[in-house]
Amino acid sequence: MFHRIKALAQKAKLLSPITSNLLLLLVVMYANYLFYKKLALKDNQFLPIIYAMCKIALLFSIVVIIFSLMSTVISYLYFKQQAKVNHLQLQIQFHNSNQLGANKMGLFIRIQKTLIPFMGYIKAVLHYDNHFYTPILNLSSSAQQSGWMIKQIYTSIPLQLVDIKEYQIHDGYLFFEDMLRLFSIPYPFAAQQVFQNQPQLQTVIESSVIPKKTQELEIRIPQMRRVDGDLLHYKKFSTSDDTRRIVWKIFAKNRDLVVRTPEIFNPFASNIYMYASYFASKQLLLDTSLITQMLNYYKDAVYTIYDVLQQKEFEVNYIADQQTQGSNKVVEKITLSNWQLQTPIHQFVKPNNATVLCIHSLSNPDDLQQVFAELDANTIVYFVKTSQLFLQNNILKTLQRIFILPPKDELEKIRTRWWLSGTRLLVLKNEKRIEAILEKQHVTYTIL
Repeated sequence: MFHRIKALAQKAKLLSPITSNLLLLLVVMYANYLFYKKLALKDNQFLPIIYAMCKIALLFSIVVIIFSLMSTVISYLYFKQQAKVNHLQLQIQFHNSNQLGANKMGLFIRIQKTLIPFMGYIKAVLHYDNHFYTPILNLSSSAQQSGWMIKQIYTSIPLQLVDIKEYQIHDGYLFFEDMLRLFSIPYPFAAQQVFQNQPQLQTVIESSVIPKKTQELEIRIPQMRRVDGDLLHYKKFSTSDDTRRIVWKIFAKNRDLVVRTPEIFNPFASNIYMYASYFASKQLLLDTSLITQMLNYYKDAVYTIYDVLQQKEFEVNYIADQQTQGSNKVVEKITLSNWQLQTPIHQFVKPNNATVLCIHSLSNPDDLQQVFAELDANTIVYFVKTSQLFLQNNILKTLQRIFILPPKDELEKIRTRWWLSGTRLLVLKNEKRIEAILEKQHVTYTIL
């Protein structure tokens, strides 16, 4: 409800052709009028001169404002006509890059053939995810001009997005603004587009892993691996089989002679199976904004681990506990993943195949203990302590941002609430339990 009201208020502000500069100008002019009226009551020999100067200044201001407004209206009408006749559209592109910084992605917007108001501006804003708007973008800062005609105007800026997920653009607005920034005429445009704010690579993680399974007999490993056999698969008895492997319990029950398939040792293994769990304890999913930030931190860590493993000579198979529609690349699967309550970690992890297992601060300790008991020493567990995301926000900085310095952006505002949230104590307690289980089970693990 809050986001909806905020979006309606922001939309009303955007669609208003009158800017705050015009309101400020009217206030100043009215203050000058009151000052002159008060001055006129006094006997002053310079009053006619002051009156004449004010009149000239007023007329000059009116002429400049009218010219500025007409230039803006002409540009607006010209673009509207061109959009109707030539079907002009905005070209919008998004791209991810670590060079832009955390939680930022590149946004490129371009318009072909238009007129910019005389010494004025053409700006744009995009409406996405139902209730949110991008900052106002100045397109006229980069323009290719041919005479009075603008061949194209474009801008490329880093756009800050709070969450690592898929976003959907619904529409947007162009604004034709005069040189004095007194008027801003909006023009709505359709911009149906889907884009992803993907996870970013973090500090490089050293990892030494040995595959446990292979699909092709190509790469030898220094340590033999068991292949499915004894106690797992059966086959009908034949004369060449060892009678010691006959399963007499099955014979007594069904009168069928079957033998256990003997297990073998395979010196080949070339596949790393990386399991990433997104199962979260329900009692920890209280503060939506904070747990969403933890999810973003976890996604960055999982993607970094995958990238490090991918640089090795083995093939990496990424396995998550949820299906993501329309995603083929691993980075897309990680981007679209969310906390879930349906699939506990013991239901999807196969200990015999797992080379790498990623867990987090919201994992269920009892569920983890059951899985850790079946893991061998060659499985590496990466424990992502999501509380470390908030370490830079100690209690003094939090109080400072509340009472002295306001948060610089929406992301900073969310992180400021960590020390005052009841979720903090629950998460820290859960992390201690998980660390104790890791130590007790003698699991090979790394804390991130």
